[in-house]
Amino acid sequence: MKRAMSQTIFLRSIVYISAVITLMTVAGILIYILIKGVPHISWDLFAFKYTSENVSLFPALVNTFTMTITALLMAAPLGI
Repeated sequence: MKRAMSQTIFLRSIVYISAVITLMTVAGILIYILIKGVPHISWDLFAFKYTSENVSLFPALVNTFTMTITALLMAAPLGI
């Protein structure tokens, strides 16, 4: 009984340590992305016109929304 309890504590501590390492890694990646990316965010990023000088996300957002709605309209009748 005592051996099973010590194994449980050991394995639980390994899981917690692994979770902390994973969360710290993800937090580090997010902080790095924010530090490097935030200075480049501007309103020009959401302009209606996409050119080589002005790389805009707006057309990509519109296309993503359009494809999502189209997929939903095609899949919903099949699922029902």
